[in-house]
Amino acid sequence: MNDTHMIGLYATFLFMIILALMPYVVIKYMKKRGRDSEVKKD
Repeated sequence: MNDTHMIGLYATFLFMIILALMPYVVIKYMKKRGRDSEVKKD
């Protein structure tokens, strides 16, 4: 088995996971920020 090919597959897999999780993390972060700012306004 070719090592460079396996590294490429692993990197692609990792990249796909990051892309999939990014929106969830951003939305969760934005909601937390929004909730904090709402509390500060009140």
